[in-house]
Amino acid sequence: MRRKRSALIRIHHYFIPHKHNGYRPHVFRFASVLVIALVLVVLESAYLIQTNFILPHTNFLGAVLPGALISLTNDDRVANDVPTVIENDQLTQAAQDVANDMATKGYFAHISPDGKDPWYWLAQVGYKYQYAGENLAVNFTDSSAVESAWMASPTHHANIVKPQYTQIGIGVANGTYQGKDATFVVSFFGTPETALSQSQEPVAVASPPKAVEVGIASPVAVSTGTSTTAPIAQILGTQVQATATPAILPSSITNFFTTVTTSPTSTITKILSVLAIIVLVLLVVAIVVKISVQFIEIIAGGLILLLIILGFLFFNGKSVPKIQISSDNQSAVSNSGT
Repeated sequence: MRRKRSALIRIHHYFIPHKHNGYRPHVFRFASVLVIALVLVVLESAYLIQTNFILPHTNFLGAVLPGALISLTNDDRVANDVPTVIENDQLTQAAQDVANDMATKGYFAHISPDGKDPWYWLAQVGYKYQYAGENLAVNFTDSSAVESAWMASPTHHANIVKPQYTQIGIGVANGTYQGKDATFVVSFFGTPETALSQSQEPVAVASPPKAVEVGIASPVAVSTGTSTTAPIAQILGTQVQATATPAILPSSITNFFTTVTTSPTSTITKILSVLAIIVLVLLVVAIVVKISVQFIEIIAGGLILLLIILGFLFFNGKSVPKIQISSDNQSAVSNSGT
């Protein structure tokens, strides 16, 4: 009890102006301001190192990003009252093949320069589907921002929350796009043709989809989406949801960690925003509690911290590329025979 009381007294001295600390809260004194400023610099430096060196030049994203995006996808599906999806090895392999192809050849499109469409890659891994869809992303530093951009686009949103989908696979590859280092992400959604185990042997040729919806991104866009369905009679004749048991929404510490580490911009923005609010509130309290006695050191200390935090927020906001998604009138629909 005595230790708890002693800790509360120290916190009171540190943050709240009162007669026992001379109405000069320790948090805004020179020594504290210097330490906090150094911590903020270290935090900002860690963010810049992660976004400019670790993410684009290592395999870190390839190891943790798929889990983070699957978790975010299932969050959005649950929010839309749609069953969650489970990872499928064949979809993952197909997505990785597409990501590798884009990274190697430096393009960003559903159709490769040599004419391979998304369904070609599914055929190569032997994934036989009733429903299939693909979302793409490039030139990003934040998985949460990518998911938000996809959800803001009707075409990509439709892929993410489509109730017929039961499986997902995500591939990640580093390469070059428009002369700059870039990370390519491919998200495949699918519903297997039957409830039985699918053959793992590659299929030479895929049957072309009956209808394809494509969301075309602008040159600096981050994401683009497409989906396909089998012939209507076949779709209506099968209850796809019964063929797979959706996974429970991931909520473990590991999933939380991967989501945070792959969303550095969102994470540091939240941290700095909360700190800015706390500093502002403490500064106001320091000023109004004893308004007849003002200490320049305390006011200056609070303002310095506030300016540092706001400066980092402004810099980060300007340095991160903005995600652009094609408008609805840029979407195209094509029909091909089976």
